[in-house]
Amino acid sequence: MQDDGPDHDVKMLYAMSGVEPPTTEMWQRTRRQFKARDQGGICGECDRELAEGEPVWIVSYYAGVSPGRQSQYLLGAFCQECLPQWKETWQPRPCQSCGRPIHHEVDRRWRKHALCSQVCRINWHNAQVLERAAEQRAKVCVVCGKHFTATRRDAVVCSSSCRQKAYRQRHAT
Repeated sequence: MQDDGPDHDVKMLYAMSGVEPPTTEMWQRTRRQFKARDQGGICGECDRELAEGEPVWIVSYYAGVSPGRQSQYLLGAFCQECLPQWKETWQPRPCQSCGRPIHHEVDRRWRKHALCSQVCRINWHNAQVLERAAEQRAKVCVVCGKHFTATRRDAVVCSSSCRQKAYRQRHAT
């Protein structure tokens, strides 16, 4: 099934507000941009797959008028050929997940983390969670003083022999 435009509810919302709905072309452009921002590695304007290491530009683009009668500007992912020429961007920073160079628009706030897509954002976040968990599991055995990686958060001894020694120390007569 080919989706050429907004669904019935969106059309009704625009009709009730008295605002002209986006054209089919603008609707398809927005869908391509959402796909590019979610998946990464493609240009949201021409739908071309970007080569590995090819930079991506994350800049705002005009997406029509909202039912509330305000102009909508959304962030989109562009290749160098499709980038609007009037956009000024920061120096490229590598994506913290895949390493792809990213150029952000100058009038946008400086981002702490450079991530090129939602997929990279999720991968980077999961890696951060695993890294923090590994740091929390790095412990020192209370019996022998040896450094070990715990399999449980509440572990205090490195092995079953140290666990037995700790038990005997606690229950010594």
